[in-house]
Amino acid sequence: MSNYRTVSKLDEIAFSLKEKVTFDATVIDIYSEGSFTGSKKLPIKFLVKFETSGELLLGTSWIPETLPILKEARDSIKVYNISGLCSIYGDAKQISIDELRYTGNESTQKYLSKTAKRSTSDIDEIRAIADRYVTNEVFRTMLNTLALDVENFKTWPAATRMHHAYPGGLATHTLGVLKMAVAMAEGRDNADLELVAMGAILHDLGKLYEYTASGERTLEGDLFGHLYMGAKLVDDYAKTIPAEMMNDEMHEKISLLEHIILSHHEKQEFGAVARPFILEAYIVARADAADALYEEINESLYNINCGSSSLKMVPGTENRIYKKSY
Repeated sequence: MSNYRTVSKLDEIAFSLKEKVTFDATVIDIYSEGSFTGSKKLPIKFLVKFETSGELLLGTSWIPETLPILKEARDSIKVYNISGLCSIYGDAKQISIDELRYTGNESTQKYLSKTAKRSTSDIDEIRAIADRYVTNEVFRTMLNTLALDVENFKTWPAATRMHHAYPGGLATHTLGVLKMAVAMAEGRDNADLELVAMGAILHDLGKLYEYTASGERTLEGDLFGHLYMGAKLVDDYAKTIPAEMMNDEMHEKISLLEHIILSHHEKQEFGAVARPFILEAYIVARADAADALYEEINESLYNINCGSSSLKMVPGTENRIYKKSY
């Protein structure tokens, strides 16, 4: 565009002079979808990443028609040519876009978890750890029937928008929780490692039925949530176990396993059906929270240049995050 100067990095832009520029970038996130009706109109707010330098810049748009384009851009690694007016609002540098045009190229700068290549290696590693800690034949058969031999368990996302929200994310998250949980429990007094491993592997089982592979909520998911649904799957399976294999200890272990699933969000305000009442439930709950937080931070770091910090708070941290310069 003839009225726009082509730039490739932030220090080439005269923000204080309200310069019109054009550059190639990807869309990292959408902070606000804006409001274009009523007396109080608000712009779309989003974050772009320079394809050449990898630097981040806040963007705004007063054009409602750009929202679906921005959403498509956010969920892909497509490179767009962005043209608009650069300025400083408050203390923040930003661009108010006039045009957003797909270049036909894919990014080498943007990390997108949804495009991450996954394999069966996560399931294989889960099996290997389960073989070490789960020796009870009833539990081993339960694991295979409800999770490890279920194809969707290998390919399902762990969330629709937050951590591990990509195909295979559920298995990756499960493996992360399992590793942390057994590491916390091993060598500790009073910790049942078999119960910890079972709880870690099955804690998010209900997510297979809470939403579809494309992220659409199911009616049952809205009515009950994945904690209740996962515990019910275990309970329903337990009813099929032959009576000769079910002694008092096995009955109690299955009840405790269901409790771990129901309480793994730890607090009721976070969606827990019950508060943790046993050591193993606390271990799985803390491992679940830690793995989710690690993924949120790690994904944020991928789209930050070394020696820079994120422009918004990372979910679960109540803070921005800095990426080391080395």
